Amino acid sequence: MKIEKKLSLLVASLILVLFLLNVTSAIVPVSGVNGSPTTSRNTDFFLSATTAPPVTTMDLAGTPGLSNWYTSDVTVTFSVSGTEPEFTTAYSYDNKNWISYGGPFVESTEGDTTIYYNSTDSVGSIEETKVTTIQ
Repeated sequence: MKIEKKLSLLVASLILVLFLLNVTSAIVPVSGVNGSPTTSRNTDFFLSATTAPPVTTMDLAGTPGLSNWYTSDVTVTFSVSGTEPEFTTAYSYDNKNWISYGGPFVESTEGDTTIYYNSTDSVGSIEETKVTTIQ
């Protein structure tokens, strides 16, 4: 087997290991460039793992009234699905000041309450912000 093929296999294996370890950049010493086993140089490369962003669903629990209004306090619960195992979810009442979601919460404000929300997965894929108005 030629040295170039061995080097290609080694680099491919290294890239796979770095990807599995979630390393996004590294400097790799390379020997045997241009057919010369004595040539050595450092090569910068960047790995980027792109996944589909997570999908967050808002579930509302309360006593429904007429015209989609609630006649009681409303419990808000977010659930997330996606390709990555870890997520963070945040919500906001003004789309500026965000609150980290830690579990279901009760919304008891009278009238219209607008809630913005989204999730980010462990590789940084961010879901487009969604908005729901509770009445």
